[in-house]
Formats: sequence, C-alpha cells, structure tokens
Amino acid sequence: AAAMGREMRRDALVILLFAGLVAFALARSVSAPLGRLQSAMDSIRQGRHGERIPCTERGDEVGRMARDLSDFRDAMVQNEEMARENSYKSAAFEGASSAQTLIDLDMQIAYANGAFGELVAANLDTLRERVPGLRAHDVVGQSIDIFQDDPERIRGIVNTRDCLPYRIDLAIGDRNLVLTFSLVRDRAHKPLGYVVEWKDVTEARMREAMLEAINTRQVMAEFDMEGGLVTANPAFCTLMADSFEALKGKQLDDL
Repeated sequence: AAAMGREMRRDALVILLFAGLVAFALARSVSAPLGRLQSAMDSIRQGRHGERIPCTERGDEVGRMARDLSDFRDAMVQNEEMARENSYKSAAFEGASSAQTLIDLDMQIAYANGAFGELVAANLDTLRERVPGLRAHDVVGQSIDIFQDDPERIRGIVNTRDCLPYRIDLAIGDRNLVLTFSLVRDRAHKPLGYVVEWKDVTEARMREAMLEAINTRQVMAEFDMEGGLVTANPAFCTLMADSFEALKGKQLDDL
C-alpha cells in the first residue's frame, strides 16, 4: 500500500509538471505575440504607420487581433489622408476671391466662404427685397430656394446632373447675379452636393447695355491696312443699304 501511494504521488507530480510545462509553453506562445502587438499599437499611437503588423498570418485569436489592428491602422491612414485633402480644399475654398457656397443635395446651404459674406453684406438691402429679414450671418443652414423665383424648376434641372455646371441668372431689385452650380463627388464618385459660385454682374451688364446702345445708334466700321472692310455694326450696314456679308472686304474708296 505504501509503495502504491508513493507511485501515485510520483504520477501526480509528473502530471503536474507536464501540465506546468504545457501552461508555460502556451503562455509563452501567447504572451510573446501579444507583446509584439503592443509594440505595434505603440508605433501606431506615435504616428509610425508604415511598420508591419506582426502575427496577421496566425489562425488563432492572436491572429484575429493582429488583423483587426492592421485594418484599424489602414482605416486611420485613409482618414488622415482624407482629412489632409479636405483641409487643402477647405483652405482653397475659403481663400477663393469669388463668392462661393457649398449646398447639400437637399439644396441647404452648408457653408459659405468669406467672399460670399462680403457679397451679401454689400447687397443686404437689395437681397431683403427677396428675403425679408435676411441677415448676412444667417444664410448658412437655409435653403438656397429662398433666393430664387422658381426653385422647383432649378431643382429639376440641377438634380438631373447631366447639364452641370449650370448657370442661372438671378435678378433681385436692381442687382443681377449669376449662379453657377457644379457637382461635388466623394472618392467613390458618389454625389455629395454642389458648389455654387455667386457673381454680381450688374456693372458688367450695364456696360454691355451701354456698348450695345452705342453700337446701335452710331455708325461704326473697321478697315485693315489695305483699306478693306473688316467689321461693321448694323448701323453702318443700314447706311450702306447692304448686308455685312456683301460689304466685307470692300475697299473704303469703293463705299
């Protein structure tokens, strides 16, 4: 009986020793990879995203954790690149000399640059004829429809997106504005909204009208160095009682 007891104790000791060795091996097989993953996480935290993530080829739980960490690192890099790109675009948008707004697909004004704020402030009284109570700093968040005579028609045209960029004339009071709609897409080419450029063409239209009036009332013609007719306005053609096509190229002495 004593011998049997000693043998049982010896067998138990062997089993415990074996179990301890197995546990030690398992702990070592897990703790070492986990340590390498911790080092990789520290590298990511410090902004070193180019280092290889270890243990991604393993088929156990450690391998799954390594692959999740690799996916997280790749998504972080992509988000940082997008944030950097958006910062550049935002700086260019804000620094643009032309008045611009960003509107979403529902035609809500999401953002306006400084030049747009200056445009609204300079024409605030006139714009209030269309939008009573309008304040320059309250434009963001409102629909661009408030500035238009026929917003549903404009929505229908812009939302087809086949005709973009699209320009519309907007007459408010004594001011003439031209709005140019351009589509904005994300990296997956999915539509995000529109950039709308606002241009005050009131003075330009007045100059065009004055030149048209001058061109209509005064007789004007241009000849080349040899005396041949190059251009002529309608008043000159009426005086000559002939079309410009028939008069073009004729010598001054023959007219």
